[in-house]
Amino acid sequence: MSAAVEAVGDPDDVAFWFGDLGLREEKNGSVEQAVAWMAKAASTGHARPQVVDRMSALLLKSESAGAVAEALAALNVARSGPIASAALRDRLAKRKARCEKVLAP
Repeated sequence: MSAAVEAVGDPDDVAFWFGDLGLREEKNGSVEQAVAWMAKAASTGHARPQVVDRMSALLLKSESAGAVAEALAALNVARSGPIASAALRDRLAKRKARCEKVLAP
């Protein structure tokens, strides 16, 4: 599946499909697989803010420095683009602050 999606080539489409797979996996209860798909979406630099929202929440729960750093990087990219929902924008800002707090020495 991954190779077929990546063959599309358009980063927006690739991010959409990987993100959608991640959201579906989370709904099905497969958190580890969900995070993997969402991380693939985020790695394109074009993940939807909703996907980054869920991914960062799941990664922050792990409290491992690497996972939190991954969440923070994705949040920074997502927050650099337009976010239509004020509630989502606020949630991403608060989660970014929590990630920074966890990573602070």
